[in-house]
Amino acid sequence: MFFASGIFPPGIAGEVLRHNQAENIDASPLLYSEVEHMQKLEQRVKQMRLEASKSRENRH
Repeated sequence: MFFASGIFPPGIAGEVLRHNQAENIDASPLLYSEVEHMQKLEQRVKQMRLEASKSRENRH
């Protein structure tokens, strides 16, 4: 999310993200570990993607 926007949080978190981007380090699990209820969020994203896929199929 931060990489796509080009906006990084202030402080040490932003420094770490900028460093990881510069060194091509994928540290996304670290970010995900800080999110409460991540499993529920992931399940909802999967459901939304499935619904979007079905919607695209119905349009064709």
